[in-house]
Amino acid sequence: MSSEYLGKKPSTKVKLIDVVVPCGVECLTTTEFREILNNERVKEQLEIIDSMIFLIEQNVKTLSDRVGELFSEYNLNIDNLVYSIYWKLEKGGDFNVSDALYFNDRKIMDGDFKSLMTVLNEIQKAIDNDKDLRDICDQINYLSESLWNLFENNIRRLLE
Repeated sequence: MSSEYLGKKPSTKVKLIDVVVPCGVECLTTTEFREILNNERVKEQLEIIDSMIFLIEQNVKTLSDRVGELFSEYNLNIDNLVYSIYWKLEKGGDFNVSDALYFNDRKIMDGDFKSLMTVLNEIQKAIDNDKDLRDICDQINYLSESLWNLFENNIRRLLE
């Protein structure tokens, strides 16, 4: 069971931004690997993962609130904009203007070309100049990478 668990690395996605993180206790209880939770030392590490996922979710909420403040005057999809800003800052990518404003397959806003370009310019300005946005996204990225380090360094060591 342990080697299957380590090989599969059960994971989940953080809402709004779809960042993949390892499963903690809460997530594992619904998988075929739930008996891993019988190992108290592993369970303790998985509880730490749950706590870190909670911190990531709180940062995502903060990011969503900030994006909502910055773009409250526009009729757009805030959830898709939060996703777009996170991924643009952390991994790059391009916004596309066609019949609507998109980032990857996420539609941010419908409208005429001029309106879409206005919003795109405002988004780019926020990405370039808003330190809070960058700091929150960096914190989310750091925490998600730390979760995988915890999995690789602590949980793997306990199960091998």
